[in-house]
Amino acid sequence: MALVFRGLSRCSVCNEVIQANDEVIAFPHVISNESDLLWRFSDSACHADCAQHSPKIQKLMAITEERHRRTGPGKRKCQVCGEEILDWDDCIMFGYLGDPAIDALARFNFTHLHKSHVAKWQPVTEFLTMAQAEIDDGHWAGRFLELLMRDLQAGTH
Repeated sequence: MALVFRGLSRCSVCNEVIQANDEVIAFPHVISNESDLLWRFSDSACHADCAQHSPKIQKLMAITEERHRRTGPGKRKCQVCGEEILDWDDCIMFGYLGDPAIDALARFNFTHLHKSHVAKWQPVTEFLTMAQAEIDDGHWAGRFLELLMRDLQAGTH
């Protein structure tokens, strides 16, 4: 979750300093693709009034709510076995990979796998191919997708 220092932190929408009495909305780091237009708002805070008037912030709020619905306690279910993942050392979580309306990888948003089940996950090869194409085509910036692919490749051996 974004840290907010009242009197110092700036609103990610209007760039004005967030004051002591301002109503604020803070976001976790939910967007991993640095080329996503919402990336700059991820792990940021804004005035509640600014959020009401910003379609981008409204979209980020919806993504953040979806993240909570799909990754909160009791919701971290492995796509292979269907069991809740309780051991973070045996967990791969995909996070938000894109907008379902325009991004092919979005169908894998917030997928969870036991690391020990990666080799049994049927779409693994398809996902790796699609992810590499996103990187090669310049549609993805940052290391998250590359690191996710590395974890998946390690689980297939």
